[in-house]
Amino acid sequence: MLKIDLHLHCKGDPKDTWIKYTSKELIDKAKEIGLDVIAITPHEKVFDDAEAIAYAKKQNILLIPGIEKNISKKHTIILNPDKQIEKIHTLKELKEYKKKHPEILIIAAHPFYGTKASHNYNITRNLKLFDAWEFSYFYTNKINPNKRLKRIARLYKKPIIGNSDTHILKNLGRTYSKVPAMKDTRNIFDSIRAGRIEIKTTPLTNKEFLKSAIKMIFRIKSK
Repeated sequence: MLKIDLHLHCKGDPKDTWIKYTSKELIDKAKEIGLDVIAITPHEKVFDDAEAIAYAKKQNILLIPGIEKNISKKHTIILNPDKQIEKIHTLKELKEYKKKHPEILIIAAHPFYGTKASHNYNITRNLKLFDAWEFSYFYTNKINPNKRLKRIARLYKKPIIGNSDTHILKNLGRTYSKVPAMKDTRNIFDSIRAGRIEIKTTPLTNKEFLKSAIKMIFRIKSK
């Protein structure tokens, strides 16, 4: 069973410029908490830092290149793409791209969080496009949009995957997934598409929830 987190951010993100921890620090933290596979997913830009990928490999971590792309103005995680993905902006264009690049994996990020960036019911209208839907770390025992996600996923028999969407380094490990796979991108993606995923998650306390929200809203530099 591999311990994976496929939605991470670090210093150099074109949008979240307030993040100050580096990819190396992120990899070190991933190593510390026992992650086997990670994906760094900057907004609108493919993470393809060969030095970081090599450093992760030395730490026995598979680092999958990725991007968090605005597709029809909704946050979409696309893993293992080429740079051409940066020019894709609509669901229609993404569908065509996926036909030509079956090696990618597409995840609807935090789909039911009630923001303009959430796909909401786009995910049920485009079942074949999204390989999985994201169970987000950002919830408490009382406030949890993931509950709706789980109900709808059961209805449509769609895989859901837990990710930490890390913007604050100490949140890494709060939510992640375990998959039975070899440490190989294709094999991992096959397991995810088949729904062979075990989500591990701990809700935020009310205080943690509020502090995380304030840091992201006001873009307070954070480790």
